[in-house]
Amino acid sequence: MTRVNISIDDKLLKDVDRAAAKEGRNRSEFLRHAVEEYFAQEEAKERRRRAMGKAITIQDEIRAKTKPWDAVGFIRKMRAAVR
Repeated sequence: MTRVNISIDDKLLKDVDRAAAKEGRNRSEFLRHAVEEYFAQEEAKERRRRAMGKAITIQDEIRAKTKPWDAVGFIRKMRAAVR
């Protein structure tokens, strides 16, 4: 494992130390875990973005194959049929 040095604000370091102690980790373990969590969340965001892009593409393809639909007109017809 590679060792790195970083500069960090005193207050933030105190917060890190307090949170690390609360979780029963040392400072290095806590920061390593925080960085791993950051990258996991970024990867999850990217997967969601790709999934949304695919869903939008599918929706656009379906929309292109169907005729326009008047939702308000449909609801009005349904209401009129019930009366």
